[in-house]
Amino acid sequence: MKPDFLNEIAISIEPVGSRVTCDPAPTDTDEDWLVLVREKDVHRATDLLGDKNGFHLDNPSEHYRPEQSTFNSWRGPNNTNLIVTFDPSWHYRFQTATKLAKRFNLMLKEERVALFQAVLYGVDYSNRSSVATQAFDVI
Repeated sequence: MKPDFLNEIAISIEPVGSRVTCDPAPTDTDEDWLVLVREKDVHRATDLLGDKNGFHLDNPSEHYRPEQSTFNSWRGPNNTNLIVTFDPSWHYRFQTATKLAKRFNLMLKEERVALFQAVLYGVDYSNRSSVATQAFDVI
């Protein structure tokens, strides 16, 4: 369910994740949303998410590197995950990785992770899955 309560401070709210990139889309996974806010609205977003709407901060280090970017992951009701950033460049790279994952219909999570790691952080993909490697060979 789209987090409309962020509309007043969000520059962009768009669906991402395997429900968007995979065909057929899985139904047994989080519903992910990429949210871009202005830097001046970060504290307001934190207040809206935590206090009023039941989200909690959840920054897993296994797939993303928050220390190298400016985003936070928030888990909330109804299996919703919000990826909130104020960094337009990181937001653009995340959108790009999402579009590539969708284009190549990367069904395996490790392939999607490899793609996102490479696009977001420049991680060497050569030791990753063959499909993710093929995706980069096309670009």
